[in-house]
Amino acid sequence: MQLSIWLATFFVLKEFGTFAGHSMCVENLVAFYLTAGILASLVRRVVFSAFPHKVSQNFLIPGLGASGAVFGLISFSAYQVPQNPAYIAFLPGVEFKLSELLAFFMTIDFIGVVRGWRLFGHYAHLGGALVGLAYSKWGDEYIWVPINKAVAKIQAKLV
Repeated sequence: MQLSIWLATFFVLKEFGTFAGHSMCVENLVAFYLTAGILASLVRRVVFSAFPHKVSQNFLIPGLGASGAVFGLISFSAYQVPQNPAYIAFLPGVEFKLSELLAFFMTIDFIGVVRGWRLFGHYAHLGGALVGLAYSKWGDEYIWVPINKAVAKIQAKLV
């Protein structure tokens, strides 16, 4: 089971990472992916620490947040180009809008949270998706523009 999850994660990373790589420079893509993974893991950790009765054997297995980071890429892409076609591997020939696919996955994870399903990292997936949506909306304005201004000031002082 773990192998199939890893393979699916790498496949989705390749597909959505390629799109995101066209939307931002490679450095920003790597920073976004790592940040989404870390924050997705943090969401999972905080929720399970706040609600210990939800702790399962799955929580005792360390997670890297890779699936949460992938959900971040999916939600980033869905926010940028919601009308783009998307497909699910086990439903060949069925086309969805990217925004519909994101809504479907987030709904499944929300149901998983409410019902207490423990097969996947539902909290991490939702956390990663929220990071992707937030980054799509505010990333440039509140992250990269201020960083670039600060770097420019430092460079000006050095010259």
